[in-house]
Amino acid sequence: MENIVLLHAALGSHQDMEPLANALKTKGINTFSFSFSGHGNMPFKTEFNIEVFAQELEDFIRSNHLQGTKIIGYSMGGFVALHSAATHPELIGKIITLGTKFNWSAESLALETARLNPEIIRQKVPAFAKVLENKHGAHWQQLLIRTQALMEDIHQKKYLKPTTLGNIQIPVRLGLGDNDQMVSYEETKAVYTALPNAQMYLLPGCKHAIESAPIALLAEIIQQH
Repeated sequence: MENIVLLHAALGSHQDMEPLANALKTKGINTFSFSFSGHGNMPFKTEFNIEVFAQELEDFIRSNHLQGTKIIGYSMGGFVALHSAATHPELIGKIITLGTKFNWSAESLALETARLNPEIIRQKVPAFAKVLENKHGAHWQQLLIRTQALMEDIHQKKYLKPTTLGNIQIPVRLGLGDNDQMVSYEETKAVYTALPNAQMYLLPGCKHAIESAPIALLAEIIQQH
């Protein structure tokens, strides 16, 4: 029976992946998931960056004896999976991403971090603030601030340079919702071009939020990869 690890997005938790996990289980696939540190009910570690999350993924794979597994990475989860494949190629057999942002130019960074001001969210989008509080507890505002720093770190360190991507030999399928307002087709295609063994797919009627994804179709795409 096939094993798959599901990785959530920034500001998310493993619970966001449960509808997809349930759909995959009906196809006879074993699914595994966890929340990165600082997300859900997990405490923060001293550092909060892609390298820390990649180490958490490595620890999870090794502790569950899942070497060579398939990874499904939504948004930031896909970024973490690709970084892990570049640094520890023996851990991962295949990667499928959905809505992973790769363009972290100064302009893109400024746009995305501006959306994460906790005080503005609390005052102007109280419903979203409540969702974050319910998901992450009292430290939801700290999570927003540290996610801003995470984005700055990605911009500075350029984890997934073309030369790095060119060394990832495993099969990768890059996915994008056709109505995603955060991630562009152009940035996804640029990574697809840089990867030696890649495919792309578009999900119809899908925005960036995984809640808008056609789960049955996504599960079928995953099973076929």
